[in-house]
Amino acid sequence: MCRRLIYSIFVLLLSFACTNYASAAITYVDAIDGEVGNTTLATGEFFMAVDVDTGGSGADGLWRWREFANAGTIFESGGDWAGDGNTEDCPRLATLVDVPEGNYNVYVYFWADGDQWRIRASLTDSEGDLPLFIANAPDSEATVAVAEDFAEPVPILSEDNRTLWQAYLGTTELTTIITVYIDDEAAHLNGAARTWSDGIGYEAVSASEPTGPAWELKLDAEARLLLASFDDSESEQFVSLYDFISLYYDEDSDQWLVNVFVLLDDPENAPLLDEIGVERRTQVKDIVVARLPVESLPLLAQQPYVLFVETSTIQ
Repeated sequence: MCRRLIYSIFVLLLSFACTNYASAAITYVDAIDGEVGNTTLATGEFFMAVDVDTGGSGADGLWRWREFANAGTIFESGGDWAGDGNTEDCPRLATLVDVPEGNYNVYVYFWADGDQWRIRASLTDSEGDLPLFIANAPDSEATVAVAEDFAEPVPILSEDNRTLWQAYLGTTELTTIITVYIDDEAAHLNGAARTWSDGIGYEAVSASEPTGPAWELKLDAEARLLLASFDDSESEQFVSLYDFISLYYDEDSDQWLVNVFVLLDDPENAPLLDEIGVERRTQVKDIVVARLPVESLPLLAQQPYVLFVETSTIQ
């Protein structure tokens, strides 16, 4: 494949992603406890943070209310600096917000100084620990929040020597209520790994974006049409429509196969495709030309290292 074609493919992929998958600005929502608040215990029970003096929150297992940052409140766990044996484990919380019916990208926000403060958060109240996000950690998915990402009013992003951090939690199905579950890390051990939870954020998935499972958003329009039609009783007519484009029947394996371009987050992740039964045909930087059974397209798109999948004209 010539360099000019590879470059054209790369530009096409980027333009498709930027044009059809743009999202609205993030709306920040502060977490508020109490009777009129939007935050409860994950069980649905009433939640009120403890308002104590400026000493650490100790190991009493209670979220501590501190006057800081957005709306003048954050919830702290594990703030005791007295030694390295702090195993405070506060109860899981849930912050809820009503939204117009739609699909939303959702984020959680927490504070940190130069140390690795952290938070656990998820869109699901799963058993066991929620995913962990750590500030100032190169291998963490948490990033510093930036003003350009937000709708007005922009939240407070820094105060004193502390900075607001952001972690992406995923995309909702069609919904009118967003629920974010928040927890601390019981194994933090000292105040340098405390939790300062502030709020959540959401951004509407653009009307131009296709609806459906989050993995489906990684597939181009033709691939989604291909998937929708593959189980149709008129599959033979469908295949003739796309003959010599992307889909064909392989007699040796007795399977319908599809050729695709796969955009990876890192070129070094290409060998991971082998583990899910994807045949790599060639690769240029972070773009892999691959072949796989058509029913495996959802599995391919579900992989966290796959950014986008475009059906290919290569046979």
